[in-house]
Amino acid sequence: MDMLREIFEEIKGHWISWLIFVIVFVAIYVFYYFFTPVYVYVVSSPYVGPAMINGFSDAYERYSRSIMPVRVVDFTPKNTEADIDAFINRIQQDMAYGRRIVAIVGTDISSETKLLLSAMTRHGMKIPVISQSSSSPELKNLYYRFFRIIYNDEPVVSAFARWYTESGPNKPVIVLVDSENITWSGEVARVFKETASSVVVDEEVVNMSDPISVKNTVDAIINEYRLNKDDVYVFVVDYKLADLYKTVLALSGDYRNFLMTDSAVKYMFTRWFPDGLNLYVYYLPIKQVGMLDYDYDLSYDALASVLSVVTSGARSPDAVVKALLNMKFSGRTGTISFVERDNVYERDFKTITILKAEGETWHIVTKQNLSE
Repeated sequence: MDMLREIFEEIKGHWISWLIFVIVFVAIYVFYYFFTPVYVYVVSSPYVGPAMINGFSDAYERYSRSIMPVRVVDFTPKNTEADIDAFINRIQQDMAYGRRIVAIVGTDISSETKLLLSAMTRHGMKIPVISQSSSSPELKNLYYRFFRIIYNDEPVVSAFARWYTESGPNKPVIVLVDSENITWSGEVARVFKETASSVVVDEEVVNMSDPISVKNTVDAIINEYRLNKDDVYVFVVDYKLADLYKTVLALSGDYRNFLMTDSAVKYMFTRWFPDGLNLYVYYLPIKQVGMLDYDYDLSYDALASVLSVVTSGARSPDAVVKALLNMKFSGRTGTISFVERDNVYERDFKTITILKAEGETWHIVTKQNLSE
């Protein structure tokens, strides 16, 4: 009993010291968790234009005034496996030096995103990845922490096809579907065919990576229908069109085909070229159809959705994932909420804005009245 009494008196005599220790420990933890910077890495594609960069910049500007310190680090890997691996190695090195990286935002092209997600899985990473436009259905099972903010392609393609038949060239069209990306390109082609059925004269599944084969296919169809090249158009949906022949008249279902040409212009998703396709000469298109401020809105919402949960207290990759799955974010593109497992979005399509052409007059319409 005497020994216990002595121990009690000893503890009693130092209770203030113990209290101070606990207070200091808690204060250090709170300061570290809430007031040391966390980092969001923004991965800029080599094809990113100024609209997308401005979207990222404005989203960061909005949330940079928060008392929660957030740093946005820009990194631009090329679209190769080696460059993506170098990016992953940089992340691992930064984390080894104590940098708290809670999310990666970026990669706008599906093929580039596929490389990144595969590398993240291969390296056992746990940082969530948020893409601002990669729409391929093949991506959803590559990495368990993948989110994306994308527009639905159907209303865009439908609006374009309607304009083409009602106010555009209204010439015969050959529809090409990429054999290497048949799930997505075939679906987009289906929407175009249903809306512009009166002008579609043929559909072919081709390998977009083989330009000679594609050109031979198109030439054979033209000869079969005994049409002049000036009288037929080709509808294609794949960024690899940039590496194909430059002479065929083309409609495009992928706005990234032309980022190298005039990325400062607010054309979105579809354009037609009455003077032939030449990706390496800068000129303005005669007509342009599609999303209004597409790049800006998507990049803004992708980064803003992450920064909104970070500045609200999500300070780790796990916390960011949990917050994203429980958020209802009102962005420029509509009301955004993410779904577990598929990790895509549910969106109020009434807020999506599309340009519709009638002669020389352009109207802003929304999905609910596209059929009017």
